[in-house]
Amino acid sequence: MLDPTGTQGPRGPLVGSGDRKRQAVLQFLSMERREFIAAGVLALGLGVLGYAFFAPENDDELVHAVLDDLADAVNFDAPIPSPVFFGSRLANRFETIFAETVTVQVAEVQGTVPPERSHLALAVAQAMSRYGSMHASFTDLEISIQESMARVDAVVQVEGNRQGEFRRDSRSVSVNLSKETGNWLIETFVVEARGQD
Repeated sequence: MLDPTGTQGPRGPLVGSGDRKRQAVLQFLSMERREFIAAGVLALGLGVLGYAFFAPENDDELVHAVLDDLADAVNFDAPIPSPVFFGSRLANRFETIFAETVTVQVAEVQGTVPPERSHLALAVAQAMSRYGSMHASFTDLEISIQESMARVDAVVQVEGNRQGEFRRDSRSVSVNLSKETGNWLIETFVVEARGQD
């Protein structure tokens, strides 16, 4: 017997078209949510896997990475329009490369290189602004580490264009780093004279 109200059928409550639409929407949202969560878990898993493969694993690699970051920070392919702006950008990069106070010695540079990290960045930017492009890289690294101190002897190779003239130079460098709050930072950077071992 049918229910005169129209809400009951022979096998239970009747489901109207509005209810069916709501159920379909809920099922879709539930499926979409599961897919979203699955995608998030997959992305997180790939991120962790990528970090495990490509993140530096030991102090030697971390020290090497600091010098790579330094080379990357000073490389540029076009003339610097504003040394002040470029110096500000360098100051931000130098925060993860140099200690707040750093000693820099370059054989040909007369006078004192600013020891404050931010002032050093501006001085470097002003010197680099004379070039139209520059590319630096470190090779032949010899790294020695004792607890929270590290010393690196290496060769820095620099190529640049100044007033249309291509220049290339290679120098021996000595770098001392310390591990502060878990990060290796450069405390001294010495560039030897050309041809000096």
